[in-house]
Amino acid sequence: VLQEVVRSAMHLLAPEFGRRGIVAQFDPTAQAPVRVQAEAVALEQIVHNLLMNALQALELVPAGDRRLAIAVGRNGEEGVLTVTDNGRGIAPDALPRLFEPFFSTREGGLGLGLSLSETLASGMGGSLSAANASPRGARFTLLLPLVAPPAERAP
Repeated sequence: VLQEVVRSAMHLLAPEFGRRGIVAQFDPTAQAPVRVQAEAVALEQIVHNLLMNALQALELVPAGDRRLAIAVGRNGEEGVLTVTDNGRGIAPDALPRLFEPFFSTREGGLGLGLSLSETLASGMGGSLSAANASPRGARFTLLLPLVAPPAERAP
C-alpha cells in the first residue's frame, strides 16, 4: 500500500524533517489504500530518495517558507505518488538530464539517487518523472501499476 510506504519513509526521516523544520503535508487517510505492484524494498528506496531530495532542495528556502506536499492517488490503472517541494526548482538545462547516472545539481551529490529510482520504477512496470512546480519548486511523479482486484485475477 503506497500510503504505508510513504508513512514509513517519513517516520525514518523524521529527524531530518525536524532538523530542517519541515512539516510535510500528507494525509494517508485522504483516500482508499492505493495498492501497487511493487517490490517492497525498491519502492521504499524510491520514496526515501524522493523525500530526501526534496528536503535537500528546501535547505535553500528560508525556514518558515519551506513546503513539502506528498500525495497518493490513482490514475486509471496506475497508482500515483507525487512529491512537491517549493525549493528553487530544476534548471531547464538540467531537467532532461535529471535521471542520467552521475548527473547531479547538488554540491557533493553522486548523481545516482534519481537514476537508480527511475531504473527501479521502470523495472516494476512504472515510471518516474520530474517537472517544475508552480509558482516555484519541483514535482516528482511516480507511477506504478495497481494491483488488480481479486475478481479480475485469472483463475
